[in-house]
Formats: sequence, C-alpha cells, structure tokens
Amino acid sequence: NVILGMEIKEDITLIKNINSACNNVVVEAYVFADIDIRDTKTDLKIITLKITDYTDSMYAKMFVNTKEELDKIKGSIKKNKWYLLKGNVKDDAYSKELTFTIRDINTLEKEENKLVDDAPQKRVELHAHTMMSQMDGVVSAKDLIKKAIKWGHKAIAITDHSCAQSFPDAFH
Repeated sequence: NVILGMEIKEDITLIKNINSACNNVVVEAYVFADIDIRDTKTDLKIITLKITDYTDSMYAKMFVNTKEELDKIKGSIKKNKWYLLKGNVKDDAYSKELTFTIRDINTLEKEENKLVDDAPQKRVELHAHTMMSQMDGVVSAKDLIKKAIKWGHKAIAITDHSCAQSFPDAFH
C-alpha cells in the first residue's frame, strides 16, 4: 500500500486541528480535485493536490526530481480517492497559506458515507455556491446539479458571490 516513501503507522491528525507549521504530521486525505503538475526553473516538478478529511481542507504539495517518480505518482494518485499522507506543514510563500508538504503516501481503503435524501417531499436548495464564488464554494456547477438530480430534487439555486461565471456550465 506504499506509493511513496515508507509505510505510515503514526496517529492521524484532523486537518481542522492543523493551525500552524508542524513536522511529521499524518492525515487521512481525500483528493477532491484534479492533480496539478507544474515545472520549475530547476527542472523539478511540483505536484499539488487539494485534500480534505471533511473537517477542513488544504493544499498538499510534493516535489519530484525524476520522470520515473512522476509517472509512478501520476499513475497511483487519483481524484476522488483516499490516501494516508505524512509530511510537514509550513507557510507556503506562493499560496500564502499553510500547505502540507508530502513525504510519504500510502493507499487507504475507506468507506465513504453516502448521503441519501429519502424525504417523501424533496426540498429545493435555494442557497448553493460553486467554486466560482469567491472564497465560498468548492464544487463545480456540473457536480452540484448532478447531486441534486441524484437526490431527486427538481431544482437548485446557484447564488455565487459577485459573478455569474458558473451559469453557462449550469445551463448546459
């Protein structure tokens, strides 16, 4: 189950309890967005993950030197999967927030809590924000609408702050 580094056996910390820079932190992390890979001027690759444990969310980064390591990580880490991560948390000069720097990655089999709306009369959500809403939403309009359809809702109101950028996606 080891993808990178060593097997992780330490106690898990909830992301909501990470308030400052610290070393040797272990988190259970759900990757909820596509993986971002960037080149640096020194031929390093920076892989950025958006992770959550449903208590809070944060960025997780790792620095890769070789193409083989990059290919292994790209082939092993997928969106919508759980992982056990170990590393250090520090203030990132680029994102200007606390970021988890990954040292070890293990796969994690975790059962997701599936939410079900079994109410006989379905509601209509009148206040939903997408990722286009400044500092307020983390879901795409497409995924939000899919969830409403899955739950049997007839409508949903997207009320993003200061923009209408998600409306074309919602319209389609």
